[in-house]
Amino acid sequence: MSVVKICGVRDEAGVDACVAAGADFVGFTFAPASRRRVELERALELRERLVGVATRVVAVFADQPAAFVMRIARTLRVDAVQLHGAESAAYCDAIGGPFEVWRGVSVIDLSEELAGAVDRVVLDGRTPGSGVTWDWSGAPAALRSAGLDAERVLVAGGLDASRVGAALAATGAAGVDVASGIETNGAQDPAKIAALIAAVRAFGGGVK
Repeated sequence: MSVVKICGVRDEAGVDACVAAGADFVGFTFAPASRRRVELERALELRERLVGVATRVVAVFADQPAAFVMRIARTLRVDAVQLHGAESAAYCDAIGGPFEVWRGVSVIDLSEELAGAVDRVVLDGRTPGSGVTWDWSGAPAALRSAGLDAERVLVAGGLDASRVGAALAATGAAGVDVASGIETNGAQDPAKIAALIAAVRAFGGGVK
């Protein structure tokens, strides 16, 4: 039962496409250096389109003050906070609220300490968030070394509809986190979103 997170959603068309295709999570990005960054006011407008639907909300941050992260998360009423910088295990452990804490991490940097401080790990290649495909074959050994159950893992990095099945099969991850792979000319493409989610469901989909 694999889950799908579509990240970097920033307009009504993107939200509606995710809901229509059955995405499990949408991600609103607040990381200051991201081209997909949204302001809180805009995210709140988009959040209203998700009231009463099954699709859940993740707020994404990178190396930002914990007080800022928690304020945004509580105001936006998120289901999870995803930390995608160099946040330590202690920082992750200190983030608290009525939401899960996820951590984006390179397969080469995954540790037992970090895995123990979060609810889920978004496992990526050498440069998390770069949208570059990586060698998934090393993931199972990295997860074992960190004592991390694959059911707590989403795989990321250069994924699109043609690659998600192979990534899930190689890593054993519970789902995927995708941004660039569902875009056309930098904008989210409803047809690519639908195709990617269909590919995940064909692999063994459903909401976890």
